Amino acid sequence: MLSFLLLLLFLLHSQVLNKIKEDVWAHSHHLVNLRPSTRVPFAQYILMVKDVVDAGDFFYRPRHGMFDAMPACWKKLTEAERRKVAAVIGSFYDKSRADPMKEPWSLCNLKTFLNLGFVSLDDVPKFRAAYLATRGDESIFVDPPPVADTAPVTNNNHPLLDKHDGFALKPTKLIAAYKANPGDSKIQGQLFVHMTNFVCHEHCIAVKKARAVKDIILQPSAALDVEMTHLQKKFLNPSMEDVQLSDIIDQSQGERAKKKEAKRKQDFISGNINSYSRIMNGEESMELVNDYNGLAASLAMMNAEKDEKKQKAAAEKKKTEEENEKKKAAAEAKENEKAAELRPGFERELGESDAAKILKLSDMRLRLYIRFFFRVKVVNLAKVKGVELRDIVSPLLDTHYASSAAPGDKIG
Repeated sequence: MLSFLLLLLFLLHSQVLNKIKEDVWAHSHHLVNLRPSTRVPFAQYILMVKDVVDAGDFFYRPRHGMFDAMPACWKKLTEAERRKVAAVIGSFYDKSRADPMKEPWSLCNLKTFLNLGFVSLDDVPKFRAAYLATRGDESIFVDPPPVADTAPVTNNNHPLLDKHDGFALKPTKLIAAYKANPGDSKIQGQLFVHMTNFVCHEHCIAVKKARAVKDIILQPSAALDVEMTHLQKKFLNPSMEDVQLSDIIDQSQGERAKKKEAKRKQDFISGNINSYSRIMNGEESMELVNDYNGLAASLAMMNAEKDEKKQKAAAEKKKTEEENEKKKAAAEAKENEKAAELRPGFERELGESDAAKILKLSDMRLRLYIRFFFRVKVVNLAKVKGVELRDIVSPLLDTHYASSAAPGDKIG
């Protein structure tokens, strides 16, 4: 029965693979430089994927401890502002310890904190978490030193290969450091690790070329005439399982764990990094949870006050707009009523006179024509007079007479 199931799974797997188009296989192999027709030398391929390699290299650049894990709102402050934030928050906790009835994050304290001027309501939990971290690390207040750029490699056809030590026979940085300080044990260790890694890398390539995995093992040259125990041979030829276990251990407690520290998010309740191990139900942890709940309650009250003010302002704005609309409608109705009252007199006057006579009327009368008969809006009409006023009325009269009966005709 088991063999039948395995055969069935194998057939299903084969059918799925057969449905994949040929160009998909070809393209995927091309991307990783495994397609025979487009394969290029390894050195050239590394240059082709330079952006990807540089991105990986950027992740492992030197970090600066817990400061890199701080939220952006903390980093953008000056050192003096950070210390002021910590001092104000610290005073809340000092008062709470002196009088347990006073909560550190009461609504009054929250308003005091916001009065600093350079903090926002949304960032308060982040500043609290940053403060909790500062209690054990003074470096969190100080901006980290700028990372010095390494000098570019000159007169080299393969700068990328020398930049990344794992690909170089004689890595420039390690060799230069060793020559400058040959007695430094740390530099010696770095160069030794690189040399062993490079030998292993070359050995793997040799094994692949020889198409033999078990027959060829890595060991010292016969010219050295040294004996090796079985354990030493195993140490020089780790299995895939050994490499994986080593990598897991290194990432969890070695240097790589420290380098990745900045990539971890800060827990706003405890102020710790999320990946740190800790007792979740410990007394101190529960106090921090209770403290954070108090802050959350004050933030909720503050947000409720903000929402209430917004709603009140919106209601007042709507009421004002409605009143303005009513006033505007009343003014327009009054304007229309006045225009209807004056229109018969305007029409009679226009029917009995020509444009030249109308233009000789008083400025006040011409303004009434513009406003109530022609219904043209002119800015600061009350201040317009003389020639300027008549320049406005003249084309209006020409248009009126052109579209109506000739001057002198009486309107029945």
